[in-house]
Amino acid sequence: MNCFFCKAPVENKTASFMKEIDGRYFIIKNVPSQICAQCGEISYDDETIQKLQDIIDSVQTFTEVAIINFCDKVA
Repeated sequence: MNCFFCKAPVENKTASFMKEIDGRYFIIKNVPSQICAQCGEISYDDETIQKLQDIIDSVQTFTEVAIINFCDKVA
């Protein structure tokens, strides 16, 4: 697989996913990712994106900052 932006090869690694939604901050560590060896662009497969959405949806609404380990939520 090649990078969408620079066309260099991507490597399967883990990365941190960070997102702000309505003033709430989510940091999800150790997310399976495809990372470009040249430009560093990070992408995720469809299954991982769905799991990220499920994790975000499961966090209680009163939480302002959540730091979650991806592996703990999908095991």
